[in-house]
Amino acid sequence: MPQEPEALVAILEQPGPEQPFALVDLLKRHGYGTGDPPAGRILLEAGCAIVTNDLAAVVEAAHQSGAACLIAHPGHKDGFVTYDAQMLDKLRQDIPIDGLEVYSPKHTPDQTALYLDYARKHGLLISAGSDSHRPGKPPIKHPAELSQALLERVGIHIKA
Repeated sequence: MPQEPEALVAILEQPGPEQPFALVDLLKRHGYGTGDPPAGRILLEAGCAIVTNDLAAVVEAAHQSGAACLIAHPGHKDGFVTYDAQMLDKLRQDIPIDGLEVYSPKHTPDQTALYLDYARKHGLLISAGSDSHRPGKPPIKHPAELSQALLERVGIHIKA
């Protein structure tokens, strides 16, 4: 970013969960990543990496502690795995996930319908994402009933 090198340095000196969003914002301020390819893909192709843990190990550890494991925004694109029913079937053969984030602003209406049908068909928990990952981005409100089974699993009961 020759136009704003101090901004890039400041972002890179502050590693944390906000850093990818700050990098995307910087790219977009300079006209990059507003079309195709999107800013997230540009960052990945430039060498930025998302560090992950083995999914099976995470699910096992979570289950040992009594937690539920759901796949967040399974229909999200831009550098993430985008699951279809076949991929979910394959994943579930090896890893006992408990549910899916069905309702996400990253999903198309067709994806939401797919994930809702899949979760119901396989008895999986359903969640609704607020998509509030940073300050200044208020959470999306969803009716609690959409995720009633998940809420009850974690001890939250909805009153009628």
